Amino acid sequence: MDSNKDIDKKVEELLSLAGQEKEVPISPFFKDKTLDILFTKEEEERSVISGWFTPKLQLATLVVVLLANSYVLYTMNQSDYSQQLDEFAQAYQLSNDDEISTYLK
Repeated sequence: MDSNKDIDKKVEELLSLAGQEKEVPISPFFKDKTLDILFTKEEEERSVISGWFTPKLQLATLVVVLLANSYVLYTMNQSDYSQQLDEFAQAYQLSNDDEISTYLK
């Protein structure tokens, strides 16, 4: 029974404290300072990400990729593709020169 009285006292104390709410004093510019800090960090992150991949660098990357592709196309047209394919197949024993496949044996 004593525990019930203690609990009742604690509940009453808690309810009386809940009614004594006090406003917490805040600096008038706290919100402004916090928002300024948050938005400056976001702007810095954006500038770091977009700063290194500038339009000049994008254009240079595009030119390099186009030159590499054109070189590959040029060399593919100059070489005899079927002859190279046959040589590759023979080198790795992939050719099917009148042999039955090893999987069918």
